[in-house]
Amino acid sequence: MRTYSRSDVTPLRNNYNGATPTPAYLPGWTLTISGLSSGRVERLGIADILGRFARHEQITRLFCVEGWSAIGRWGGTPFAAFLHSVGADTNAKYVGFKCADDYYESIDMATALHPQTLLTFQYDGEILPAKYGFPMKLRMPTKLGYKNPKHIMEIFVTGPISGSVGKLASKMMRGGFRAMEVARTLDTTTGTHAVWFNERLLTSPEQAVAECIMIMQRRLTNQPDSARATKVFGNQTQPASPARSPIRECPDCHGPMRRAGGCDICQHCSYSKCF
Repeated sequence: MRTYSRSDVTPLRNNYNGATPTPAYLPGWTLTISGLSSGRVERLGIADILGRFARHEQITRLFCVEGWSAIGRWGGTPFAAFLHSVGADTNAKYVGFKCADDYYESIDMATALHPQTLLTFQYDGEILPAKYGFPMKLRMPTKLGYKNPKHIMEIFVTGPISGSVGKLASKMMRGGFRAMEVARTLDTTTGTHAVWFNERLLTSPEQAVAECIMIMQRRLTNQPDSARATKVFGNQTQPASPARSPIRECPDCHGPMRRAGGCDICQHCSYSKCF
């Protein structure tokens, strides 16, 4: 993305999707990082981070989903260098974030390793102010503003959920279960092991199955896979016309098939085959 000079910097608005955090989280703040190649979990304090990683500055434009933009001067360390330094498994698929403002975010690994993705600690030459995400914010010029998490508390590096979970969900649906009823029940079961999938935090196998069921239901109605995408873009997202599947007849019920999100899905029994 284009970079700018200091004379191009413009005022930056302070938008929050979650609740504005109080200073209470700051005294004991540490950054927790999981998904490392070693299998361990690393915890870093702000002094560790500021003293350990090389500094870089970039002046880029932030685009908000609301339609406004602003040019800001950000300082920090390239996120790719940070991930390599802490021993993150960069062969994984996703990186997720938990923030002090009750906000969660996830990005694909290609975005995480993009040369302009910056883990920032400064704004306009000063320590990053609280309104912009102190003690750290991930700055991605290639993504809309809502994808840039601030007040980061935890970073998760993770892979996709096994395809067998999706197959299990498909079988449940073909067995006559009310899909969304099952999904809602399963989604109430929480655990302690966090994994990022489809732009949300899952903490149990039950929630993983629930999310797969909901994805299939969204695809059958030509909606985005992510419920959050529907919430963010609202009526700006127009359902696409059903695409024809190369598999014309469902092998289970012989109903018509259609293509959605890289999968062939039966419109009658929800049998699916993904590529």
